[in-house]
Amino acid sequence: MLPNSVLLLAQAAAQDSSSEYALWGVVLLGLALVLFFLELFVPSGGVIGLGAALAMVAGIVMLFKFDTTTGLVGATVSLGAVPFLFMLGLKIWPHTPIGKMLTLGGGTEGADEADAATSKPSATSSELIGKTGEAITDLRPVGTCVIDGIRRDCLAEGGVIERGATIRVTSSDGMGIKVRADGDRA
Repeated sequence: MLPNSVLLLAQAAAQDSSSEYALWGVVLLGLALVLFFLELFVPSGGVIGLGAALAMVAGIVMLFKFDTTTGLVGATVSLGAVPFLFMLGLKIWPHTPIGKMLTLGGGTEGADEADAATSKPSATSSELIGKTGEAITDLRPVGTCVIDGIRRDCLAEGGVIERGATIRVTSSDGMGIKVRADGDRA
């Protein structure tokens, strides 16, 4: 027969090992959530996401080894936190340097005046008729012109208009702007 002190030490050691499962389970779940969030910001080809999924599964298994109820709570919290972190990451991601490089979120710094002019509000169709401008590309028959300081795609009526020629708007609707070389009359 074992003395009572040895039995108490054995029970304490058994409790310590089971609480170790809980500690490792919480640490692994925390690591998994951090890795899922990090996956959105670091281009890894899914390696970080795979590591996060493995850490999450291992953490949930550890919590189930500690206690079934704790395992269910850990699984529920984890599966609820991943979509929340994903949505938070998608909200933050476009404002990060990588997000700005991969999306059209960059500013107009370094753009020339003609490109910056495209951000001005455009005139209505009837306001453009009769206005003059300059062809900045050859219109064969489609090209780009600057009208009122704004770059616009235009369609040449009656042939090719060379780059640098003065143009006049003959018609404009919601679909396009038709122009002629300024010296042409039809």
